[in-house]
Amino acid sequence: MASSDAGREGRMVDFCTPCWKPLFRTHKPSHECKTIDKIGSDHAPAAPHSRVMEYEVFLSFRGPDTRRGFADYLYFSLRDAGVRVFRDNEELRSGDEIGPGLCQGILQSKISIPIFSEGYASSKWCLRELAIIAECRRKVEQIVMPIFYDVTPDQVKNQTGKYKEALRRHANECRQCVGQWRSALSEVGRLKGWVLKDTADG
Repeated sequence: MASSDAGREGRMVDFCTPCWKPLFRTHKPSHECKTIDKIGSDHAPAAPHSRVMEYEVFLSFRGPDTRRGFADYLYFSLRDAGVRVFRDNEELRSGDEIGPGLCQGILQSKISIPIFSEGYASSKWCLRELAIIAECRRKVEQIVMPIFYDVTPDQVKNQTGKYKEALRRHANECRQCVGQWRSALSEVGRLKGWVLKDTADG
């Protein structure tokens, strides 16, 4: 995941919206929403059949919950099987910004696998990723295969329990963003996936 440079040329968009021109719905920026650099038109998504797939899988997960356990296991298992996997590197994050590298990582993946854990919704980064994933699913027919790790699909779909609490906290900073994140959680939470329990980290 590459962070954007505040001095980079180009139009600015809200961080809670997808960062590709054809998928961006114009609206007035809210003072509650910080901004990220907009990817140039040369990075706009092509039709599903003509998109360049640099990766086969994009993994979205909250590091403290799964990075040293299940997420690592899944990442290395896929990589050892010859699958090209994009994994967000938390160490490269900078403030509230999502750079073009992360957007491109999602867009140029054939499949996205969000790993929903108890703390997933507490991470604004994870929710921003999920909003882009959901948009890719609708606009460019990306395959989304969710994993429900120690949570139920209903918790994600209906935003109950810790998901409800996390979104309530986020709403104090950016109510508009939370509306988009709720929609993405509801959409992806309805998809068929895997429900796993934390027994021995996978």
